[in-house]
Amino acid sequence: MFKRFGNSKGFTLIELLVVVAIIAILAAIAVPQYMKYTANARLSNVQNFTKSLAQLAIGLGATAVQNPDPNCNNDNTFGIDMVSQGQSYYLVAYGDAGGAATSCDMVKPFDTKPSWLSQINISGLTVELRGTEAVITGGSIKVISNYVAKSGTYFGCTYDGTKHLLVDADSATAICSIK
Repeated sequence: MFKRFGNSKGFTLIELLVVVAIIAILAAIAVPQYMKYTANARLSNVQNFTKSLAQLAIGLGATAVQNPDPNCNNDNTFGIDMVSQGQSYYLVAYGDAGGAATSCDMVKPFDTKPSWLSQINISGLTVELRGTEAVITGGSIKVISNYVAKSGTYFGCTYDGTKHLLVDADSATAICSIK
């Protein structure tokens, strides 16, 4: 019925449809895996940043006692807070042995604020020196990212200074673990 002219070469429509179907099936498997991998990497980034701030607070408390200020040397418990000066952010250790909160020491946790970081809230964080060891004894460090976990929620973690673990930053607006 149909007659080919010359030496026609090429793929039939059925062959092209089979190839397209195979690519679609592979994409249906690969895209969700990629999304999960990306979400895990972002969550890990927020968790590690939160843990590093907690370790930095412990180190800051340990070095604050070496400050020659008498208001700081007489006290083995320090309040830790985050302050911004212009575009720079600092963790500051406060001692109150003299009655008023006195800045004992400070450290810059990062040179430039990471682009993914939305906010850091430090609430009632205290570091106590017990012999040669510094320990967080209360308060929290809350880190919220710009990473969207799902519609209207963002990855965020809180380091709980009482329980000494990472917990959800706010169950209503952020998650610290992928469920």
